[in-house]
Amino acid sequence: MTTKGPATNKSVFKIRRRSDGLYSKGGSTPSFSKQGKTWTSKSALSGHLALIHEYDRYKHVHTSTIATVYADCEVIEYTVVVGSAMLVTDYEALRHV
Repeated sequence: MTTKGPATNKSVFKIRRRSDGLYSKGGSTPSFSKQGKTWTSKSALSGHLALIHEYDRYKHVHTSTIATVYADCEVIEYTVVVGSAMLVTDYEALRHV
């Protein structure tokens, strides 16, 4: 049985490196991958950037700075639209038809 409620729009955020299209995996010394990390709110993304700024204060220990790690990056906002839901058992039954 599929249920349909009001469509829910939610924004999520990623950091994409423009030169190769890879996404940040987050953390204090971020690396990049095809999927990367998805931040579920602006405040969560801001928290990540604050972490990088905080580590920047300790340059003698860490080398991750906004200027070096994210120099060629942009924040991408995606809108996730949830349109319907289905019980897992119903979904499983459809897979075996």
